Amino acid sequence: SVQIVAGLAVARSMSAAADGFHSLFDVVGIAIALVVSALASAKPAGERRALEAHGGAAIAIVIICTAATLTGMGVYRALTGLPVEHPWLMLILGGLGVAVNSLALWILHKPRNEGRHLYGAYLHRAGDFLSSALVMVGAGAIIIAETCWAADVHFLDSAMTFIIALFLVALARRLLRQ
Repeated sequence: SVQIVAGLAVARSMSAAADGFHSLFDVVGIAIALVVSALASAKPAGERRALEAHGGAAIAIVIICTAATLTGMGVYRALTGLPVEHPWLMLILGGLGVAVNSLALWILHKPRNEGRHLYGAYLHRAGDFLSSALVMVGAGAIIIAETCWAADVHFLDSAMTFIIALFLVALARRLLRQ
């Protein structure tokens, strides 16, 4: 993913790269939702609901794996103390994520009545949107602090990564409780 390479290699932002990894895991979640939809459409109602529930649980597991990956990345950033090299690029990457995820949320805007697996895909995209927005918030705070006060606030990159991971765990929990 472009976000992963640009986040890690160019901007040196864990939260921007984490947003890219999050998007990569989305491909798995969407694939699960599509396969479950195809399989469930040919089943009787009772079997369809059970299959959709299993698909929703599989998506929740993907979301939890994403959160664990992001937590590891945030810990690495916090322990190394590496600065974000290009916070403006971090801001742009977050903005691109917000735009793409807004489109995806609009496409998936009515999944609640169509099965738990599609609702899981919708929740995952909501997490992506928030993830991208938090990358933008962190980048904006770093840019303002560096420009106005020459302050080192690169810890915000790790903080945003941890917040994204916590939000994902909350999404997975909500999906599993349904």
